[in-house]
Amino acid sequence: VMLATMNGTADPSQDYTPLQTEVLFAPGVTTVTEQISINDDTDQEGDESFWVVLSAPGLSAVLYPPFTAMVVIQFSDDAGGVVAFGSITNLTISEDGTDGNTATFVVERSVGVTGDITVAWTIVDNEDNLAVGDFNPPNGTVTITDGE
Repeated sequence: VMLATMNGTADPSQDYTPLQTEVLFAPGVTTVTEQISINDDTDQEGDESFWVVLSAPGLSAVLYPPFTAMVVIQFSDDAGGVVAFGSITNLTISEDGTDGNTATFVVERSVGVTGDITVAWTIVDNEDNLAVGDFNPPNGTVTITDGE
């Protein structure tokens, strides 16, 4: 019997490796396994699909439904993106104001830029206690808007 992939919404040049092969059953064998490679990408896209089709049975074999199967590649890329500190180093700030009394951190969103996202932040001391009194404010949120 022939086994082949058939295009659906998934792109065979990016999302999966097309396959067309003859499946041979040795005498007494009732199951044969074939593999189709799914390609991981970072494209912001929803679920996509393709079909696997059986055809052209040999000898006296007969195809019996189902002889098509839909494969759904589930959405796995975070459209909101990945959030992390950008180029961060540990900071030492003097309380006497000689270095401006400001600690600046850059928050970056990579991979995806779809939708507004809000990230909560907290400053803690060396013992994981909220750094109340030393920093104003000791916690808050930063919002990154759609497309940023």
